[in-house]
Amino acid sequence: MSAKKKAYQSWLAKPSAQRLLDFESQELEQILQRYYGMHMLYIGVSDKPEYLSASHVSHSFRMALPWQQLEHPYQGVMSASEWPFGDNSLDVVVLHHGLDFTRRPHQMIREASRVLVPNGYLVHVGFHPWGAWGMMQKMVPLARSFPWNANPVSPERLTDWLTLLDFRVEQSTSLAHSWPLSSLLPGYSANLDAWLKGSRWLNGTSYSMIAQKTVAGITPIRMKRWRLPEPELGWVSSASHRIHEDR
Repeated sequence: MSAKKKAYQSWLAKPSAQRLLDFESQELEQILQRYYGMHMLYIGVSDKPEYLSASHVSHSFRMALPWQQLEHPYQGVMSASEWPFGDNSLDVVVLHHGLDFTRRPHQMIREASRVLVPNGYLVHVGFHPWGAWGMMQKMVPLARSFPWNANPVSPERLTDWLTLLDFRVEQSTSLAHSWPLSSLLPGYSANLDAWLKGSRWLNGTSYSMIAQKTVAGITPIRMKRWRLPEPELGWVSSASHRIHEDR
């Protein structure tokens, strides 16, 4: 097993990681209950996204990014910046920290916009760069281990991108304010997170955002004459290069 794969598995096995994912999963379950449609795409870090079944979408499926190396049961592997789906083909796209681990987050959002049907929904949960965890991350700027090698996008910047792509941001909620503090008792931590959820005066470790596509379609982007490899993000991209080389 590679050291890179071990780092991802090791983080998932930590109680602190499961505590964060459990809290975010509760938020996603509440959000996804609102949606109907034919197809829902999930891109994320959770090893057991059982909350996907909370939606009323007929068909939900999971795609892995190259750095995940098919660690969990996915339907396939895809590039973060070039999605293998047709225009206006998906009803809901869920990014659960999927946006945090690409050097081209804006391009990933463009792809989500391209594949979503008119009035389709983008649901994002990601790290807040100015929350408690984000401030800790800034103290180790050269870290290459998971998840410290993340490239989080702030809610303000993501809102700007989505607005330019003719999305309407319906909700932005701060989450997981006590994480990653390990000195708090689990019960107290859960109560504190529930109380501070949605706080406007204190950034959480992560946040959720819901946006609806409000246009019938976007102008197709002219294919580039030369395809450049995606810039490296810590150890993430080396797996991407390996997978592309195997094709």
